[in-house]
Amino acid sequence: MLSQYILDLCQNPATVSSELDKAPNLAPADVVKRLYKHNLRPDSAGSPGPRRDEDIELALQCGRWRERPSALFLKAFADALSCLNTHPLAGMVSPPLMGSHGTMPLTIIAPLADVARHCARVIREAKREVFFVTCVWSPSEAQQNEAWLSLIRNAERDIFIQTPDLNADPLLPALAEARARGVAVTYYFCFGYNDAGEMIPGQGGTNEQAARKLYTLAHAHARADPAAGANVDDLPLLLRVHAYVAKDQDHPVHQSLGARSCHLKLLIVDGAVGVQGSGNQDTQSWCHSQELNVMVDSRDICARWRDAVERNQRTSLFGRVGPQDGVWRDARGEPGRGYSGDPGVLGGLLKGVAGMMQKTIRHGVVGRNACFIRAKQPDTNGVARYKVECALRDEASGGNEPQ
Repeated sequence: MLSQYILDLCQNPATVSSELDKAPNLAPADVVKRLYKHNLRPDSAGSPGPRRDEDIELALQCGRWRERPSALFLKAFADALSCLNTHPLAGMVSPPLMGSHGTMPLTIIAPLADVARHCARVIREAKREVFFVTCVWSPSEAQQNEAWLSLIRNAERDIFIQTPDLNADPLLPALAEARARGVAVTYYFCFGYNDAGEMIPGQGGTNEQAARKLYTLAHAHARADPAAGANVDDLPLLLRVHAYVAKDQDHPVHQSLGARSCHLKLLIVDGAVGVQGSGNQDTQSWCHSQELNVMVDSRDICARWRDAVERNQRTSLFGRVGPQDGVWRDARGEPGRGYSGDPGVLGGLLKGVAGMMQKTIRHGVVGRNACFIRAKQPDTNGVARYKVECALRDEASGGNEPQ
């Protein structure tokens, strides 16, 4: 539900970028406080309420458009705007810049420098040792989620998604409900992408597990309300799930083999509104990561996007997975090489933890290049000296001696 408060935020001509342009020596955080501190409403709900006709008109006034956007676009934009009730920068951009047209300048302000400065200070003041982990999860109201759900909720004809992983818990029932309305749902995932992490309980499961859950939900909807728009017999026609097949292949290649994988993130609804960016359709992107996406209202651009992705892969020809278990199989009925099966909750936890350890070892985070910093006693000048000890794995002996 939109309000005058959100309209005022979006029609304010000042942005973080414009203020930094006037005073480049200011820290971005100080500019944010100056612009929006009085606008913080921590007790306000960020989830959208029932959509009213007035909300569509307010959403129209919250952007700068060359011509009136489509109703589908404005509904999704209104749902995304509702997150500003939680924080003016919930969209990771100044509110006046959320909706626009044509070409616009983009200023990316990342917290990396501030984080690095803070970490350096913590390490410098350490008395004994430092254990440094850089992954931080912070729950939030995400405009991307509200926009995605709104587009799916308001779809009338078809939904197309391509993503490395699709397992976000709020997404699956939304897709099942769309199919129950008679909307054709097609999505492509990457075979085996980050299976180790997705198996961990709470992360949503592998792509095959999520597809199986979606098929189960879709069957349940069709049986519960066969007159809603689609019945059980329509399921193969209205719900099509595929594993990514590269342009030069006739079968999916498991991501662990490092030969053919796809990291594209794209959603197109009714061939009219598209969303592209860094956000995956998995639990991590929906609930934990900081992502950036753009939503475009253009049938021409959506058609060009879809044509381009189809021309550069053979997923629609060879990637269809089984409608019962979500597993791709070859002509002999065998799952693709690398398929890890369904380990269950306990097995998923064990495999997930083991897989993530292997992944971090490969990327030099722990194991082969695990480093911690140990502080020595200050010298005569009162300056602490630090010794960096890295555990280097001895491949020959299997040892793990500090070097």
